[in-house]
Amino acid sequence: MRFYPSYTFETPARPQQRLGIGSMTEWKGANDSPSVRIGVNNSGFDYGYVGFGTGHSEEDYLGYIIGTSGTHTTHGAYGGLVMRPPVMTDDAYRPYISMTEYGAATAGRTYLAMGISDSGVTNQDQNSTYWYRYAGGTYGQVNYGDTWHWYDNPTSGTSWTALMSLNASGNLAINGSLSKGSGSFDIPHPVLEDKRLRHSFIEGPYADLIYRGTVTLGSEPTLICMDTHYGMAEGTWKALNTNPWSMVSASGKLVEWSLDECELTITGDEGTVCQWMVIGERKDQHMIDTDSTDNDGRLILEYTPTAEPEDIHEQPITPDHR
Repeated sequence: MRFYPSYTFETPARPQQRLGIGSMTEWKGANDSPSVRIGVNNSGFDYGYVGFGTGHSEEDYLGYIIGTSGTHTTHGAYGGLVMRPPVMTDDAYRPYISMTEYGAATAGRTYLAMGISDSGVTNQDQNSTYWYRYAGGTYGQVNYGDTWHWYDNPTSGTSWTALMSLNASGNLAINGSLSKGSGSFDIPHPVLEDKRLRHSFIEGPYADLIYRGTVTLGSEPTLICMDTHYGMAEGTWKALNTNPWSMVSASGKLVEWSLDECELTITGDEGTVCQWMVIGERKDQHMIDTDSTDNDGRLILEYTPTAEPEDIHEQPITPDHR
């Protein structure tokens, strides 16, 4: 067995080179344009800078990585890291990724941003997303964009299915079921300018579809076909509904009614004004296929929560899995 004694020594000081303000080291390509720059950029403020060029003549700005300190007049930052790809002259957008502390020095707010920032327009945060922390310790997320889409990840083939979309008008479309703790609409009050109006969703143990209306009876029985009355294709109501229920009322008048598939028949004195309602329980294939219903499409009211699917947990990084 061999013995290796330990040695203790101080690392000698190494020579340092200090350059002036705005000094840069450049590596140039064949067309003599800077491809890579490393140094200190001085454009009214000092910050560490690494720049990357594409070599194209129409390039407007170099891509860059910068670390900022002090009041940054462009990014409004007090310290941070910004990474931005090169930008072409005919492209007004500014793709970027940014990790920054910003605002007043005492605010202590930080955020991670990624997307497109265009400083040449009024709304410069186009198609961008960022997360931030308020001075009080709470967090928020902001999304800017005309439309947002979420798709599944098929294990085979090239067919992608849209799972959810959100457009600039705030319209949300979900290609599946929606589960929630509670729900309501919340809108500007239609009468009072300084108030908002809120109503709760109507919920129950059945996935009910409600059809209603008002009719004045004639001398012959009145027939109301759900498909025709609501402008739906023939057979639509029957395909959607099961376990139907109906009700007709007329103040101070005696009326009779019957429901045969999609047709409601009402009889009574001529001139009688009736309010009618037909309720059906959804039975379409989408309702049957959702994981919150049984094989008949009936809502499963009581269930035992299950563990999250295994495929959403982190997998160990291996040479074949990165």
